This record gives sequence, C-alpha cells and structure tokens, in this order.
Amino acid sequence: MIIVGLVVAAGRGRSPLSPRALGTTIAVVALLAAGRIVYRVLDHPFDTAGGASNAPVGQVDVELAGYLGLVSALVALVAGAVHAAQHREPAGERAREAGVTA
Repeated sequence: MIIVGLVVAAGRGRSPLSPRALGTTIAVVALLAAGRIVYRVLDHPFDTAGGASNAPVGQVDVELAGYLGLVSALVALVAGAVHAAQHREPAGERAREAGVTA
C-alpha cells in the first residue's frame, strides 16, 4: 500500500519522499495499528480454548500496557496527520501551478 502511494505521488510529478507524504504514511500506519489494537481489546484472542470445543478458559483482563499501546498508536496518528497538514502547499501556489489566475 505504501509503495502504491509512492508510485502515484511520483506519477503526479511530486516528490514521493516529501514531508506531507511521510506524515500521511505515518498517519495511515498508525490508524491501522490503532484499529488492530481496538479489535484485540474488544475481542480477546485467548478467552477460549479454541479447537472444536471453544470452552472458556477464564477471565481475560486487558492490562495497562494494552491501553497504553492504544494511546500511543492514537498519538502517532495525530502526529502524522499534523505533520502532513503543516507541510501542505498554500492555496495560492496550487492555483498558480494549475494555471488559474485571479
């Protein structure tokens, strides 16, 4: 997915390693990580014995480290989005590149 994004950016004539692309990549990867952590917090992987019986094996608690992992993924998501937003082109430069005059 990241490689496809780099190829599309290069095809549009933009630098694929620009700060905006880096921030967006970080935000997308952090969003995927946060989604996986939320899924595992809500659906514990080891609360049943598995196999044909699916017998419960006991209470599974999500400890502090699970929630800290979720918070850190969300912080990385926000940091990547802010980094990408800070490095976008001003509207005037985009219009000049498109050939639009005011």
